[in-house]
Amino acid sequence: MKRSILYLSLLVAAITACDRGSLKQNAAPDTRISVTEINLVGEERLRSEVTLHWLGTDVDGYVTSYELSLDGTNWTEVTSTDSTFNFSLTAGSDTTDIDFFVRAIDNDGARDETPAYLLVPIKNSPPTAIFDTVRTLPDTGFVVMTIFFDVDDSDGANNLDSVFLKLNNGPWYPFEPTVNTVTLVPQDPAFTGITSANVFVGPQADLLPNAIAGLNLEGDNTFYLKARDAAGAESVVDTSRALFYKRKTSDLLLVDAHNSGSTPTPEEVYDQALSPLFASYDRIDLTRDNGANIPQLWIPTFSFLLELYDKVFWYGSTAEVSILENAAAAVQNYLTGGGKVLISTSFPTDFDNSSSAITEFTPIDSAFVGLGPRLPLDSLLMPTAAFAADYDTLEASIFVGRATPIYVKSIAETIYNGQIFAPASYNGPTAMGALTRNGSGNINMVIVSVELQQVYARPQELENFFNQVLLNEFNW
Repeated sequence: MKRSILYLSLLVAAITACDRGSLKQNAAPDTRISVTEINLVGEERLRSEVTLHWLGTDVDGYVTSYELSLDGTNWTEVTSTDSTFNFSLTAGSDTTDIDFFVRAIDNDGARDETPAYLLVPIKNSPPTAIFDTVRTLPDTGFVVMTIFFDVDDSDGANNLDSVFLKLNNGPWYPFEPTVNTVTLVPQDPAFTGITSANVFVGPQADLLPNAIAGLNLEGDNTFYLKARDAAGAESVVDTSRALFYKRKTSDLLLVDAHNSGSTPTPEEVYDQALSPLFASYDRIDLTRDNGANIPQLWIPTFSFLLELYDKVFWYGSTAEVSILENAAAAVQNYLTGGGKVLISTSFPTDFDNSSSAITEFTPIDSAFVGLGPRLPLDSLLMPTAAFAADYDTLEASIFVGRATPIYVKSIAETIYNGQIFAPASYNGPTAMGALTRNGSGNINMVIVSVELQQVYARPQELENFFNQVLLNEFNW
C-alpha cells in the first residue's frame, strides 16, 4: 500500500512539472513593402512625389506601429500602413535614388530585425506656370490691373519653391509659391513711360515691401511668368499677348455702365457738357465687348482704381443696374475713404428694394419700380426750394418711358422733383434726385434716377448741373 502511494505521488509531481513548462521567447514581427523592386531608369523614373504601402505580421502577437527610415539609422514611428512622400533632390540634379526602410513593432515592443527595404529611383519634373487668360490680361489695362495665373508641379505643391513675374524688360520679381493673384498699382499713375508699381497679392491685397519695375504706362506691355521648384528646375516661360496700359490723366473718372442704344449717345452728351469744365477726364467702359473690362475682383482691383481719383461719375441704364449692384462694396469703400460719387441711372421694374446693395450706400430708401410713371418730352426736373439757388431746371429731351421716382432716406436731401406723368391712381414719390453728406457735412454722393443724357434739352443747364455737383459740391 505504501508503495502504491509513493508511485502516485511521483506521477503527480511529474505531471505538475510538465504543466509548468519553460517560457518561450517572443518572436519579432516581420515587415514587407507592397512593391519589392522598382526597375526604372532614365525618363521612366518615378516623379518625386511617391505613395508607398507596407504591412507587418507577428506570429505570436500583433503589430502596433512601424518605423520608417531613409538611411537605416534614423527612424520615425508611424501607425499608418501607407503614406505619400515628397522626396527632395539635390539642387541642380533632376534624378536620385532613395533608400527606403520600414520595420514593424509588435505589442511587446520587439522590432523587425531585418527591416523591409526598397530602392526608389525618382526623377524631378519641372513645374508649370501659365497666365489665366480667361480672367486676366485684356487688350487694355486701366491704371490698376489684377493678374491671375496658375502654377502647378506634378511632384506635388510642396515641391514648388517660387513664382516669378517680369514686366517687359524689367527684372524677374519673386513670389511665394502659393501666390496666384497679383494686383499692380503704379507708384505714379499719371507718369508716361517705364515706371514701377506697388505689388499686392491675393484677394486680400497684401502689400509687398518691394515695387516691381518695368511697367510701361501709356504704352504696350508684355508680361512673362515662370515657376521654380525645390530642385531648381524652372518651368517654360509663359508670355502674355501685348496689352496697352493706360495711365491716369485727370482727377475725374467716368464709369460707363450704359449699353443701351440711344441717339445721341451718353458719351456725346457728356463730352459736350464736361469738356468746358475739365481739360480731360478718364473713362472706363464696363460694357465693352460683353463686359471685357468688368473687373474680375471688384475688391481690390476696382477699389484701388477709384481711390486714384478725386471724384467719380457713374452712368448706367435700366439694363445695367446689376453692374452697379456688383460694384457696391467697392463704391462704398471709396466713399468711406473720402471719395465723391455722382450716379445717373434708371431702374428696372424687377428692382428689389429689400435686398439691393444700392440702397445701402446711396440716398435712395427705395425706388418706385411699378408700371406707370413717365417723363414726357419737354417735362421738367425741377430743383427743390432748398436747392433752387444752385441748381438749374433740367428738361427731358425725349419721352422717358421708364421714369424711376424715388423715396429719399431721412438722412438725405432731395434735389429734384420730376414732372411725372402717371395714371390718376398714382400716389408714389416725385423725387428724382437726392444727395447725402459725410460725417463732416460735405456732400459726397449725388444720385439722379433718370439717365442724364435724356434730360439735355437745355444743354447749358445740364452743363451747369455738372459744374455745380463736380466742381462746387465736390470741392472739398
